[in-house]
Amino acid sequence: MIFVLSSCCSNESLKLDAQISSWAPYQANQQIRFQNENQDSLSFRIRKIHRQETGQDKVCGDYQIETVETILTNQADTSFQFNVVLTQGVLVKLNSYYRQPPAKNVEALFNSVSELYITNDWRDQYLKEITLNGKVYKNVLHIYGNNVPNQVSFIEIYYSQNMGLVAFNNTAGGWFYLK
Repeated sequence: MIFVLSSCCSNESLKLDAQISSWAPYQANQQIRFQNENQDSLSFRIRKIHRQETGQDKVCGDYQIETVETILTNQADTSFQFNVVLTQGVLVKLNSYYRQPPAKNVEALFNSVSELYITNDWRDQYLKEITLNGKVYKNVLHIYGNNVPNQVSFIEIYYSQNMGLVAFNNTAGGWFYLK
């Protein structure tokens, strides 16, 4: 008896589709502004990095994986950044950190297909809909910070699929909402 084994190998790279791309709805050099109830505002400048990473399969060999990283830099303190990394049509990675002194604040992975967290699912949530500051947002990640190393770091955030970062809480000014 002879067995013939075959596999289907796609020679195409893994590109981001519209569904996953909608989790980072920003344009390069865009500026977004947030405001708290005291009318204090914070602005973030957007930078995007597109790269191809190489994956490997024992049968099919190497293949390319499209990755897009969106970086929101706090204009009042450029050492603080919030990053959104999209890859493989499934994974959304959110993190914020302070560069000097180095400290990570928010760190979460989200599977956009199963709508489950890969990390911190006991604490963080995926919400189908929520009203914040009088506005309704759909498909929202509610994520708590792991630690708060300084006043501009996030205590917790709300991040919407089609709007991006819509609200955050920090010790410097309480809740800030997207304007």
